[in-house]
Amino acid sequence: MRRPLIALILPTILLGLSGLASAEFDTERLALAGDNRAELERALADAPADQREGIEFLIANMPESDLQTLSADYLLENTRLAYQAGTDAPWAKEIPKDVFLNNVLPYASINERRDEWRADFRKRCLPMIEGASSPSEAAALINQKLFQSVGVKYSTRRVKADQSPLESMKTGLASCTGLSVLLIDACRSVGIPARFVGTPLWFNQSGNHSWVEVWDDGWHFTGAAEPTGNELDRGWFVANATKADRSSKAHAIYATSFKQTPLSFPCVWNRKLRSIPAVNVTDRYVALQKSLPPGMTESLFVVHGADGNRASCRLRVLDGDEVVFEGQTNDEGFDANDHLRVELKQKHKYSVLIGEGDQVIRDTIITDADEELHEHHLVSVDAISESSADKPATAIKALRDYLQSQPAADLKTIRAQSFSDIALTADDVVQARKILAEHHKQTLLKTRSEEMKARVLVHGDHEMPFDYRVFGDAPEDGRSLYISMHGGGGAPKAINDRQWENQKRLYQPEEGVYVAPRAPTDTWNLWHQKHIDPMFVRLIENMVAFENVNPNRVYVMGYSAGGDGVYQLAPRLSDRWAAAAMMAGHPNETSALGLRNVPFALQMGGKDAAYKRNQIAADWQTKLAELHEADLEGYEHFVKIYPNKGHWMDREDAVALPWMAKHTRNVTPSKIVWVQDDVTHSHFYWLGVEESSVKAGATIIATVEGQTIDLTSSDVNKMEVFLDDRFIDLDKPIQITSGGQTLFEGQVTRSLKTLAATFDERSDSELAFPSSVEVEMPKPFPQSLVPAKDLPIYTAAKIDTELTIDGRLDEEAWQQARKTTSFVDLVSGQPTRYDTRSSILWDDEFLYIGFWLEEPNVDAEYKDRDDPIYYDNDVEVFIAGKDAYYEFEINSYGTVYEGFFVWQEAYEKGGYASDPQLAKDAPNQQEFDGVGFTNHPRGKRIAFLGYDFPNFKSAVHINGTLNDDSDVDQGWTVELAFPWKEMKWLAKGDDRSLPPKVGDQWRIDLFRFNKTKAPEPATDSSGWAFGKHGVWDSHIPEIFPVITFAEE
Repeated sequence: MRRPLIALILPTILLGLSGLASAEFDTERLALAGDNRAELERALADAPADQREGIEFLIANMPESDLQTLSADYLLENTRLAYQAGTDAPWAKEIPKDVFLNNVLPYASINERRDEWRADFRKRCLPMIEGASSPSEAAALINQKLFQSVGVKYSTRRVKADQSPLESMKTGLASCTGLSVLLIDACRSVGIPARFVGTPLWFNQSGNHSWVEVWDDGWHFTGAAEPTGNELDRGWFVANATKADRSSKAHAIYATSFKQTPLSFPCVWNRKLRSIPAVNVTDRYVALQKSLPPGMTESLFVVHGADGNRASCRLRVLDGDEVVFEGQTNDEGFDANDHLRVELKQKHKYSVLIGEGDQVIRDTIITDADEELHEHHLVSVDAISESSADKPATAIKALRDYLQSQPAADLKTIRAQSFSDIALTADDVVQARKILAEHHKQTLLKTRSEEMKARVLVHGDHEMPFDYRVFGDAPEDGRSLYISMHGGGGAPKAINDRQWENQKRLYQPEEGVYVAPRAPTDTWNLWHQKHIDPMFVRLIENMVAFENVNPNRVYVMGYSAGGDGVYQLAPRLSDRWAAAAMMAGHPNETSALGLRNVPFALQMGGKDAAYKRNQIAADWQTKLAELHEADLEGYEHFVKIYPNKGHWMDREDAVALPWMAKHTRNVTPSKIVWVQDDVTHSHFYWLGVEESSVKAGATIIATVEGQTIDLTSSDVNKMEVFLDDRFIDLDKPIQITSGGQTLFEGQVTRSLKTLAATFDERSDSELAFPSSVEVEMPKPFPQSLVPAKDLPIYTAAKIDTELTIDGRLDEEAWQQARKTTSFVDLVSGQPTRYDTRSSILWDDEFLYIGFWLEEPNVDAEYKDRDDPIYYDNDVEVFIAGKDAYYEFEINSYGTVYEGFFVWQEAYEKGGYASDPQLAKDAPNQQEFDGVGFTNHPRGKRIAFLGYDFPNFKSAVHINGTLNDDSDVDQGWTVELAFPWKEMKWLAKGDDRSLPPKVGDQWRIDLFRFNKTKAPEPATDSSGWAFGKHGVWDSHIPEIFPVITFAEE
């Protein structure tokens, strides 16, 4: 297999840097251009000879959307100016061709709008770099002068993140993303190789960031619009960057590449975008890490003004009476994650003075974790004396006083106050929740009155009108709320409007606010698209404020297409509902598992056969009964199927309203079953996960028993557990476990900061929690990639005839042998474009393996033993023992490459070093941590890449002509024989029999790897296997197929 760690892999691309033949363009790229093909052909035809390679490079690597839209004139002009800049630059001869093509020539860095910027930027930037003799010096000069020249500054109020330079110049505002794009284009305009770099999320969860790298005999970095004099490789973000994690998709650092690579750049502004190639450059930044002196930590400081924005002001840190630091905090002109950094003693108490003269505010901090952020506010509250700092009541008083003096303060501002860190009691949390809820209500009454008058909610480009009526007398604890979704769906607007009008009058609860919203779209899935969730959350929030709704008595219901919505929204938003009622709908792909804590009513006409709604309703009746029987405290349900009714149930389904009214939401259930839908969420009841790690279909189960919380999930790396005395005693130590491991054990503190933060995140005071603990989940075992029931199973027959190893596979034993199913894509499990099958036989001397490979053009390059044949088309065999496994590769020349891998924890005790081929000083020995599946639970492996399996036999037969593309080949066959007696090191871990006994089971995997992928839209990772792995990695013995050795 192609393995980055062992320096074996180069990206599989459609074009070598020397260009691509026109015939290959016809099949590989030009066909993707559709109606724009003529433009690309003209660009190829009209390109000057010395620029043809550049045009070819662009066409071979540009995103498909550009293939279909960019004109020949645009490409030719871009290429002409790029070559002019590359030729005229004083450092022209120092720039390698591949660097020029990939980092000067491209017209774009990310997915920004495709503008014609080169000529204008070149005219602006040439005077800026006059006299510069190197790319680094020139880039530093541009960074110092460019942004003032074009009138662009940093701001989170920019129109969008992925702005083109001209879009940023039009508004004068850009985020770090837009600023980086602008600087890159400016550099490229004068022949400086530059590329876009960024991380999706800093290690400390403080956000993402983007910056620029410039090539000058290697890559160097700088922050756009953040010049550091004439030097590169400096910036405020270096400390964060050194703590990046190359193995984490969220916390790694990536650089963009125009040339195709196996990675795509993780665009936080558009998480679905996969068209920007990238390389992982984390290691270079981690290497910059400087260790702090023992006992020291680095603290970050930010000061907020009265308006909530960051303010620039004097800040002094005192140790007793001694000023140990003095500096200036950053305002909104700096990146959102760029804070004042101060090196201080760890776990030490300091005084902080903020401001000047009579306006100085004094605060106290105790340093704790490295990179801890200390937030302060310029609005002062009554001072908290040292003697009362440990009294929770002080925080409640300070909160009341602060809200009285700052009635416009929002939840973000409240949690930034110093009093929000004071430890609270359980009774204080109850008081604080009520105070915050009432303050938030008053804020909404002022800020959303026009929205409620208009009776229209807006979310992004979507609008949701709503109508409501109020029934009955209001209970003391607040009204009930019924959200009732109309039918219709994929129909003209007029039809859906009539359905809405009908829904307004369809039900009348005895008590409560009955809301009938109009779906924002007229599509078939009008009630379960992703914009519905935040709109309903806002609707509930508004009704709590304006109609005194009790947030624990909110019910969702719907008919027909509205019932479709209930099927979907009830489980994925179950922490918002007291109960749900589905009438005459269809669940589509949703699962009933997530309904554990929301009582669910289901009603259907027995004759409602469209889309098999009636059959599915009966199936769900059975499912819900089974789930409830297995979990008597959950899955409460009411199902009624009316035998003689069709799609219309003559309003008999209204019985669901009084049934729902009996139920009240429980926001702190003792068991949570969280099943992520295709629309995902980062919070659910008292659980949270990082947005970057949320996956559709992921399941998390959490239970509470006494003071112990147990978590089960194979789909997330980190979880946040929100804690509250409503379900666990926070005055006692708590324990959080998973899979028998203790993830956290200790006592936690309650704080107003966490309470306000969770209220702000959830828009619901009942889902506000005063404490939280973040835990690292145990690493997922490889078995979670492919369930045991899905592993391929094969029975190897024992033979009593001697085989001639000639590669032809024409002997009777092979003809009678059972073949595997056709190989599937290693990652997706999808069928492949060419057929590949294999058979396994055995006798007392050898393990025999045969391959049949369909291939219309059999070719190979490498001929010498242990050449890098993984760059050819090859087949591979992996044979696993308990503590080691063997890898064998062969190409169509018959050239062999091998490796032997031993788990580090088993190496010493297993005595492997006694074999010279497996000694610690053996040639080509190195540490190995997998390819696409790293951080294996068993740890790392030692890879012996100079290993030669003794006395094996191998042969290849070509059914056609090798390396001749003038004809069509049938393919090739491979025949292998491995002597059992030479497998002692594979058998070492569990002392298995050699040869095996009848009935013994081994793990053996079979692969085929290819130089090129199938053309789109086929899904092809270029690796094919006997069974799916779910990840680009053939080195996972736990999911190898199960091979049983039989008599015959």
